[in-house]
Amino acid sequence: SISISSEGLIATGGQQPEDVMILSHGDVRPRGLLRGHKDWVFGISWLTHNILVSGSRDKLVMLWNVDHMERGLGRPLHVRKGHTDKVRDMSVDKVRGEFASLSADATVKTWSAESEKAKSTTALVHKAELVCMACDQERGTFAVGSESHVQIVDPRAAGVATVFEAVEDKCGIRSLSFHGHI
Repeated sequence: SISISSEGLIATGGQQPEDVMILSHGDVRPRGLLRGHKDWVFGISWLTHNILVSGSRDKLVMLWNVDHMERGLGRPLHVRKGHTDKVRDMSVDKVRGEFASLSADATVKTWSAESEKAKSTTALVHKAELVCMACDQERGTFAVGSESHVQIVDPRAAGVATVFEAVEDKCGIRSLSFHGHI
């Protein structure tokens, strides 16, 4: 996973699969290493210019403040628990200041930075190969990609609003993004 902040910082996997490396945008030199997860980090996304969220195979969601690294090493600011299986992806709703975690437990949880408990939990209809998620910033909804479907999750209703079937069965949706209303 890779994510670029509004300030141009790059967050990506580190040398160890459970680490997150922070790189400078201009020269792509290491600025720091975030350590706290106990297993592979699958999803990372910037909540603000200096706050990063990550999700891992250890079932945890972590928030990090990259301005508070000591000697290039960062520890989690907050740890969120609630998933019963690995966290596959993270997505941020910058308009509402919330973020969502997608888990292999077939749920999407939305969170605020301030609260330890999830604001909402949505059980997904299609559960095979849940791997990616994107946020529609205009509508505040999240698209979830799976083996053969894209599910639109509306956290305000804590439900799946719409399901789109893939053109080819079991082709696997591996990446999603929104551009405007599309």
